Amino acid sequence: MGKVLAYPPARRVAFIARQVQFVRGMSRDGAEHHLARIANYQRQALTAWGVDPDRVEVAVFDLQSEIRSHLWRAAFGPGARS
Repeated sequence: MGKVLAYPPARRVAFIARQVQFVRGMSRDGAEHHLARIANYQRQALTAWGVDPDRVEVAVFDLQSEIRSHLWRAAFGPGARS
């Protein structure tokens, strides 16, 4: 099986920031659907690259957690804009 390819940190941060801004304008159901779709795309890409299924699930979970964490901070953290 292949190894997980490193995602450039600057691109990952920019991607997450874009997703947070996009999801903030959605209803809760729409946001959950969008996050599930992102996770599915990530899962498909890593599987196509031949990454071990256990590592795929860890990578997908990490991505979802990071997006949710940034979304939470944007909504409820210091200096949050509603």
